[in-house]
Amino acid sequence: AGSIARATLLASTASGTALQLGSAGTVRATIAADGNVGIGMTPTTKLSVKSTGSNVDEISLVHSGNTVKLVSLGQESSHGSIYVRANSGVAQARISAVNSNYFLQNVGIGNTGPAAKLHVFGDWETFRLTRDQATDRHWDFKVAANGYLVYQPVATLDGANAYAEIRDLAGASKVRFATSGDSYFTGGSV
Repeated sequence: AGSIARATLLASTASGTALQLGSAGTVRATIAADGNVGIGMTPTTKLSVKSTGSNVDEISLVHSGNTVKLVSLGQESSHGSIYVRANSGVAQARISAVNSNYFLQNVGIGNTGPAAKLHVFGDWETFRLTRDQATDRHWDFKVAANGYLVYQPVATLDGANAYAEIRDLAGASKVRFATSGDSYFTGGSV
């Protein structure tokens, strides 16, 4: 916002009108009276870009020394996607609304220097597996201050008799660690 000095100025003196740029008789970009910019559409936000089709990178950050698209936003099967690529052009991460999401490098949650494919740092309740949000059936995996790994069920999980199991391919319980009652190993010796 402000005046333009020593530049080419394209403007309209009529109040509330938009500046439009086009080619081949079609409007390609619009700068609305409120300053919002639309590419391929009438702007609805500060920057609005209309997708031209599925599986297309619509907005890209291109490498300074070549033509590799390092970060791209686009449409994938009629839904949104974000790709992050290495300088070679190979995708290293994808976030997709409809397809698999992946990260080929280490991912840190709660830290900036992950030392493994998934490195979670937190105090006490670090990782939670939830079966059913409506009944809040979950297990918390924690690393205690003394370094011990703790598996803790929520109190409402099967009453007071919560347990962790290892099962075979047929689904039969082979090892059970119970919070009350018997814990056991079956089908072999220890």
